[in-house]
Amino acid sequence: MIDTLIHYGVEAGQFTVNLAVNKVALSYPAGNKVLSIGGVFNKFTWKDNLTLISIGAFLPLGFDFYPSERIAEGDFWPDYISLQWRKDSDGTLFAFQPNRYNLPAANYELSVGAFLEPNAAIGEDFNLVAELPTAGNFQTLISMIGVPATLDGETFSVPIFAKVEHTIDLI
Repeated sequence: MIDTLIHYGVEAGQFTVNLAVNKVALSYPAGNKVLSIGGVFNKFTWKDNLTLISIGAFLPLGFDFYPSERIAEGDFWPDYISLQWRKDSDGTLFAFQPNRYNLPAANYELSVGAFLEPNAAIGEDFNLVAELPTAGNFQTLISMIGVPATLDGETFSVPIFAKVEHTIDLI
């Protein structure tokens, strides 16, 4: 079966339009960054076979990442999504490889087709957690260039989505 999981409400990253600058930072004001269906923290069973079909992030129409492309070879890729497993009982996060997926453009659905193997240390039900980076050199920035003045001060969400094929029903 295939499910599309997405950030809902406080799980999604947010930014506030500020036309006094060229770019603003994305932040996660609250939440666990869990991808879900309908806002319910759907759980995978640790014995499940998972394939990440595709992944992406929704930016509101008219906005773009800053910069929208690498400026020179060797520069950091402007935006990528990081994935982790979240143990359901205590919220412990487990990384896996590869866990970083570069986004070539805003509102782009990146086809992946990667098998995701849950960490054996989880040993129980788990969620899939996704985030755009919010610190250091990898911080996700949203361009304010060309944004209409009527949007100044407005806050927008940037939900991440993932299409996942799995063999056991979500709980």
